[in-house]
Amino acid sequence: MNILINASNVRFGGGITLAKNIIKSLQNSGKIGFIFILCPKNVGYEEFESEKVKISYVSESFHHNYLKKFIVNNFVFPKIAKKLGVDKVFSLGNVAFPSKVPHIVLLQNAYFFYPESEIWNRLSFKELVKTKLLRAYGIFHLRFANVFVTQTEVIKKRLSEQ
Repeated sequence: MNILINASNVRFGGGITLAKNIIKSLQNSGKIGFIFILCPKNVGYEEFESEKVKISYVSESFHHNYLKKFIVNNFVFPKIAKKLGVDKVFSLGNVAFPSKVPHIVLLQNAYFFYPESEIWNRLSFKELVKTKLLRAYGIFHLRFANVFVTQTEVIKKRLSEQ
């Protein structure tokens, strides 16, 4: 089985550790023929590059220009998946993209599932707007996923209630 791992949104914190552990598990499973990773530069994914693991880096502007992020997620990534002929796509950073093959999404972002959280009141106006836009963006893209994997049981419970 050939798989595309979309780690383009996973660039800091515990998400990187989780992403690396998932990649290592897939790499060592013996069931994967080829892994293609979409990811940011200089956060440690380079260690996986090998004959069976190829990496394509997203530009830094991908994380700061939301129009570019939308275009890349909705048009560029689907073309890459089609060109590679992958059997599955696994997105590790809460956002799926249109794909003709099964698409698994790892949901890690609690903001999607805790609209009543006190944290919303602690954000500055700028942070609040940015977080709400990213939340809406992520929720919009969930429709492209076939399977959801959650980082916590609480997120799993909240997802099943929505």
